Amino acid sequence: MKEKEEINSSLRKEVSELQEQLKTVHEKFNYLQKKQAFIVGKTIHNLKNPVGISSSFAEMILEDLALYTPEKLRKHLTVIKNSCDFSIGLLNNLQYISKLESGKSPLYLEEKNYCKLVKKTVKLQQILADKRSVKLKLTINCAPCKIPLDVIEIKQALNNVIHNAHRYSPENSTVKIKISATEDFIITSIKDTGIGIEKKELKDIFNEFKVISTFSDDGEKCLGLGLTIAREIIEQHKGKISVTSTLEKGSTFTIKIPRN
Repeated sequence: MKEKEEINSSLRKEVSELQEQLKTVHEKFNYLQKKQAFIVGKTIHNLKNPVGISSSFAEMILEDLALYTPEKLRKHLTVIKNSCDFSIGLLNNLQYISKLESGKSPLYLEEKNYCKLVKKTVKLQQILADKRSVKLKLTINCAPCKIPLDVIEIKQALNNVIHNAHRYSPENSTVKIKISATEDFIITSIKDTGIGIEKKELKDIFNEFKVISTFSDDGEKCLGLGLTIAREIIEQHKGKISVTSTLEKGSTFTIKIPRN
């Protein structure tokens, strides 16, 4: 009798554990369904404007082509191209996020010199920053070290954050990039003197489609996905990205990546 009670008790415990697991799976499934619906809705919303603009300008060109001067035609075709580029950029970023979140993009980890990787990234971003006379100043406060990372993915994350910093900075300003280290982490801070972020919006800055400013300091449209992609990549490396900011004074993004 006692043995039977023990068996029943064990079975009840197993059933209870399975119920909890099923509940967790169900909640996650519902969350993913809602998130997917949200992303689809936001995608449609964000594509309507550029697609509508392209269609309108194409229609004007087709109706009045004989009246167009070369200069006017070039101007309107540029609007169409920019709208198409915006749409393609949005779809590419969405595809990238989907790939990261689905786990279909496993990391290819290699022991690489992180400081050297950042140097190369800053050098390439400086070419873009030069267009608005923004200087990228890199300071390395630690000995060069190799850490396990996926070179392509980490480059993508660094490019997104650094590009975000200089595109929101005023002309003739400086973006300060600093690398330091603790026993457990390599820490990279990216400090700009741009428009800043309101305190109430800081918690959502890494979320999909959360665009704090529709246009950057140079008037370029912002997709609101670059920081989301950076967060996904850093978290896949078991790291963390955070931000502090003061409105009208600038922001500092901090990336922490484990050394082991």
